[in-house]
Amino acid sequence: METSFGTLKDSIRDYFIAKHQPEWWREQGYDALSLSQLIGRLLAEHRQELLAATRPMIDRLGDSAAAAESERRGYKERAAAMHDVDIIRVMQPGIPEVDKTFQSFDPRPDHPRVMDALSYVKQWLDGSGPPVLALGGPPGTGKTHLCIAAAHALERRGYAVIYRTEIDLMGELRRRIRDNTLDDALDDLRAAPFLILDELGASAERDWGEAQRDRILNDRYELAGGTRTLIVTNLDRDQLTPRIASRLSDRSVCRTLWIEASDYRPQMPA
Repeated sequence: METSFGTLKDSIRDYFIAKHQPEWWREQGYDALSLSQLIGRLLAEHRQELLAATRPMIDRLGDSAAAAESERRGYKERAAAMHDVDIIRVMQPGIPEVDKTFQSFDPRPDHPRVMDALSYVKQWLDGSGPPVLALGGPPGTGKTHLCIAAAHALERRGYAVIYRTEIDLMGELRRRIRDNTLDDALDDLRAAPFLILDELGASAERDWGEAQRDRILNDRYELAGGTRTLIVTNLDRDQLTPRIASRLSDRSVCRTLWIEASDYRPQMPA
């Protein structure tokens, strides 16, 4: 704010000096005045000139305020769309009914990447960071636990979310061909405010399945400004299709974390 005040005072000074000469400005003692004192005197002594001097800056401030208000409205509209469950027409949320929460997650302090994964998922959930989050690494490192915990948290907050493993998703899309609802399902997967795709690459589907998966993820990438996507895979980086690998490497849209940790499931009590 101090910079804005200083800029305003300088603009007023430059305007009057251009009209009256520097010596006149100094003789009036205006430099010694604070901004409020200066405006008070100029309003009394040179009202019309003061209004002319300040008009450009007032207009710019008005434009900035209008832009800020437009951005605020846009944010509110995007936030409202995230809660629009009616945007999903045929796909069910599909969230597993299992007790996997952030509170029950073992962050494993001895494995920093696991702790990073917990932090990144919470940030993604709250709308921070890039809209696409991809977690990779071997089985048993807590990736699915975090996915399900995020899905339940979104549902509790009233957000529109779809959760699927790739195997379940491919089977459902095959069935929807027979039901003649495939296009509706793909539209839902494209437009869902939140999509969580677990076990990417686990399906035995090859040509058709890979084409559908790549199409869905490419659409999500293209619509990343208004949707959020969480992807989990047990594949190595070089096992991803080139198109998906390229998308996941775009740091402006996607944050990718490869977890290097041992399988912790044998350590859990039976």
